Amino acid sequence: MLFGAVDPGPSLERAFPWMALFSAGDRLRFEEEFTVLAKACVSIDELRPLHVLIQQWRNTASAVASSVDLISPIEEPYGALVKRPTATKKVMRKTGRR
Repeated sequence: MLFGAVDPGPSLERAFPWMALFSAGDRLRFEEEFTVLAKACVSIDELRPLHVLIQQWRNTASAVASSVDLISPIEEPYGALVKRPTATKKVMRKTGRR
C-alpha cells in the first residue's frame, strides 16, 4: 500500500490544506483518485500525471474559495447557439461519405 497502514485522508489534508474547502464526499473522491494515480505513476516512474491531478483539484479549490458557482450552467452571452457545420459535397467525396 502506498501510504502503509495509515489512512491517507489525514495525511493528504496535511499535505494539501486547500482540501478543507471541499465537502467530505469531494475529499474522499480526491483521496481515491490521488491514491490510484499515485500508485500508477510510481510504478512507471513518471509523476507528471499526478502533478496535473493535484493542480486541477487545487484550481477547483481556488474556484470554490472564490465562491464561483460550479453547478449552474453558463449562460450564452449572445443568446443563440452556433449550429454544427455539415460536410460539403467536396468533403464528402474526399472522405468517401455519402
